[in-house]
Amino acid sequence: AKNGANFKASIGRIASSSRIAGAEASDKVSMYAYPNPFETSVEIEYYVPKAGKVSLSITNIIGMTIATLVDNQEVSEGNHSVTFTKGNALTEGTYLYTLKTDTGAVSKKLSKK
Repeated sequence: AKNGANFKASIGRIASSSRIAGAEASDKVSMYAYPNPFETSVEIEYYVPKAGKVSLSITNIIGMTIATLVDNQEVSEGNHSVTFTKGNALTEGTYLYTLKTDTGAVSKKLSKK
């Protein structure tokens, strides 16, 4: 397309089992947040390769906990999802969402617009 030309695209919702590519065959924890950046709410999907206790939290960039979405809860092996709906209370900026399991922790960036 030429500079300044109109471009139209349509993106449909992706089935949740395919959002975390290869999750079912993986032996590693994985997670994904959408939309990212978010305005008022964000859905966080995560995969755990074996049953166990997990915690999922959102912190600001200096490590202060903003929200605990899952608190040392026993979950089954597989894909799980949780929605954070209090984005209106947050200022614009960068946050981290962290999943802790029996085998370690994974953190990723999350942007509030």
